[in-house]
Amino acid sequence: MEKVQKIDEPFQFSESKYDELNMISTSARKMSEAIREYVASLEMEKKIRQEFFSNASHELKTPITSIKGYTELLNQGFGIDETMQKDFYQRIMKETDNMTSLINDILMISRLEANENVEMMTEVRMCPLMDEILDSMGPIAKDYQVTLHSECKPMCVKSSPKQMRELILNLVNNGVKYNKPGGDVWVNIDVETGNVLVIRVRDNGVGISEEDQKRIFERFY
Repeated sequence: MEKVQKIDEPFQFSESKYDELNMISTSARKMSEAIREYVASLEMEKKIRQEFFSNASHELKTPITSIKGYTELLNQGFGIDETMQKDFYQRIMKETDNMTSLINDILMISRLEANENVEMMTEVRMCPLMDEILDSMGPIAKDYQVTLHSECKPMCVKSSPKQMRELILNLVNNGVKYNKPGGDVWVNIDVETGNVLVIRVRDNGVGISEEDQKRIFERFY
């Protein structure tokens, strides 16, 4: 019976006395390897996509459960004074903000996947943009007991204001939320050799595990 070559198995060729045949076998092996790597990357992306949507569903379910619980307690009203009511309303608002942020992230990924996230390019003044972002993050940083620091070299770059804002805001937001009471977040915007814009966001929080560092630039991770 003839053996069927599986796509995930490398081709095996015996050395031939004819150079032309050896060249063909070498090309076939390279093509086989490229195909196997491509299939493996597709499988990995599929797995990561499934993990992402599974995690996103879980992350949405958690605040919904909290909101439902607080709403039921408020609706019953037994033994709940005005101070407790105010606390419940604040918790509901916080969970709503978490849901909104997650949904916006999912919508952004959807737009990127569909190549629908084309934004108008214009001149962006980086220092005012950074100041605006840090002002908006101020109350959140205060809640987390984190201090924000900034340093910016005045400059303009041609970019999408919305996407540039989302980029820096996301980094600063992570630096604040994955920090510790009394922690710090530093934002530095500078120009290096070759007129290259460099944005650095650093914090002294919990950090990212080595295992996760290998995958942070994977889509959906």
